[in-house]
Amino acid sequence: TMEYKVTVAETTAGDVVGYKSAELLVEGPNAYGWFRGEKGAHRLVRLSPFNANNKRQTTFAGVDVTPVLEDEEVRDVAIPDSELEITTLRSG
Repeated sequence: TMEYKVTVAETTAGDVVGYKSAELLVEGPNAYGWFRGEKGAHRLVRLSPFNANNKRQTTFAGVDVTPVLEDEEVRDVAIPDSELEITTLRSG
C-alpha cells in the first residue's frame, strides 16, 4: 500500500456553498511521480442532494500538480544560456 500524508494547505470558500479552490500538500514516496498525471480537468457526476427530483449534477475541477523542492535541491540547478529567452520591451 502507498501511505501518503495529505494536508489542507489553503482553501477559498465558494460563492454559495462548497469550495472555490483548495490547495493540498501530499507527502510520501514518489508523490509527485504518482500524481503528476492528474493535472488537467476532472469531471464529477453525482446525484444532487439539493434537487427534489434527484437529478444528476455535473461539476468540473481543474487540477494542477507541482513538486515542492527544498533549497538544496534547487541550489545546484544549472540552466544553459541556450535554454533562456530574454525579451525587453519599451513603451512609447
